[in-house]
Amino acid sequence: MKVKLAFYPLQFRMPQICCRCAENPPQGYDEIKVIQNLDWTGKRWNTWVFRFPYCASCFRDLKKRRIFKGKARAASVSNVMSVRYGRFLRKKLEYVIFDFKNEKFGALFKQVNKDFLFDKVFSELKSKKK
Repeated sequence: MKVKLAFYPLQFRMPQICCRCAENPPQGYDEIKVIQNLDWTGKRWNTWVFRFPYCASCFRDLKKRRIFKGKARAASVSNVMSVRYGRFLRKKLEYVIFDFKNEKFGALFKQVNKDFLFDKVFSELKSKKK
């Protein structure tokens, strides 16, 4: 399940259940790093870290994998992308796409972060007249 959110990194919330099995409380966290370019040259950037919760058995299975760990992860995050809007396309809205293998966890994540859904935020910004 893919969830597209407007990029407000310090305000995202994670449901506190395992993102792989969506049943047990978390015992460990898997970190995924995301890059945000700050200028058009690509010389300045920020690195953001998102922590996804795993239960003890799912976390053990993930840590066992030394090679091809990306395929074993239950969640993935795209780099920060942006779309331009407004008069002469001067304003930009940055967004991130989360991809979850577990549909239940994806639905919970979408419900918890419903205020940051890209379509909702983008339509509100476009409707404002300044």
